[in-house]
Amino acid sequence: MKFENISFKKKIFILLTIPLLGFLFSSVSSMLQGYAKTQEMSQLARTTKLSTVYSDLVHELQKERGMTAGFLGSKGTKFASKLQSQRSNANEKNSTRNDYWRDNAFEDSKIKALNSAINQQLRQISTIRKQVDQLSISTSEAISFYTETNALLLSISTLISEISTDSNVSKEVVAYYNFIQGKERAGIERAVLSNTFSANKFNDGMLVNFIKLVSEQNTYMSSFTAFANNQNKNFYQQQIDNPAIIEVLRLREVALSKANEGNFGVDANHWFEQSTKRIGLFKTTESKISESLLRLVANKNDDAFSSMVVHTLISSSLIIISLLLSGFIIKELSMQVEDLTFVMNKVRDEDDLTIRAKHICESEMGQIALALNLTLEKFSGAMDEISTSSTTLASAAEETSQTCEYN
Repeated sequence: MKFENISFKKKIFILLTIPLLGFLFSSVSSMLQGYAKTQEMSQLARTTKLSTVYSDLVHELQKERGMTAGFLGSKGTKFASKLQSQRSNANEKNSTRNDYWRDNAFEDSKIKALNSAINQQLRQISTIRKQVDQLSISTSEAISFYTETNALLLSISTLISEISTDSNVSKEVVAYYNFIQGKERAGIERAVLSNTFSANKFNDGMLVNFIKLVSEQNTYMSSFTAFANNQNKNFYQQQIDNPAIIEVLRLREVALSKANEGNFGVDANHWFEQSTKRIGLFKTTESKISESLLRLVANKNDDAFSSMVVHTLISSSLIIISLLLSGFIIKELSMQVEDLTFVMNKVRDEDDLTIRAKHICESEMGQIALALNLTLEKFSGAMDEISTSSTTLASAAEETSQTCEYN
């Protein structure tokens, strides 16, 4: 079928349908993107909250690790009562973790795999604690267990960065990740020096580990300040302006200056208390950062949802208006074309010059209808004149015929 043979109505329909389909596709794509954005932010909010739950458990395990190191370094003479209480605190936070995981559905396979690995790691904690109580485990082995467990718990922040496609959220996640990693190194340092001050000497490998931990803390905190927003950076600076921080730095210098000879003259409990105060300040800052991140994600989620709703309403309204307008235009043009076709067929088939087109307006089709009516009026007038002339001519011919007959 040739295109020129397609009816006028179908041509108009094709003309309007193609751009309408393009607009419909664009609108649906935008709505789907908006929906995907809201789903992403919702998942980010739940995963970020999960990260704070994990971090609370890490904080308690960090303290348990430090007390465990001090307990082993002193051969069980120090931290015994505190260690039992701290284990209860860690168990409580682990129960909170299990409750949050049970109450919230996480479909991401990586998050599920990570939680399974964490559960498997924590199943060993009873055995480790028993070995600690019996002094049948080395300090490095005990510290390694807690460090590995905390590393698994803190790795949730890397999954948050993989979920996010928003640059601001990603930047805040990177800052958060660097801070909690620096805080974790501070916790390991607390354990190392608790053991060192309890034993009054650096055991094998402890000095190198201590120096490495200090360097890593400085690196992570520098990265944190590079990525954090101004509000979080200022809050962090206010927290570290504390006597406990100064005392920790002094005790570090004592440990380094007497690393070879030992006999530090430092009470392990004093170091643990000061280091714990320092880490407590870090925990306060961490809570501030996590709250800021959760607030940012919540705002992004609200913005994405609002944008999706507005875009959906606008797109739906435009689509409905376009469909109604297109239908009205097609109907109007079709009626005008059908009216003209009917008039012309009537003239052709029945020689009816009295019929007239009804749809007269200012549009091009209306002007064509008007021109057709004027043409039919002229034709009708001409036919009347021809009829009159014919009658007159017939009368004249009759008179002529009678005259000729008379003559």
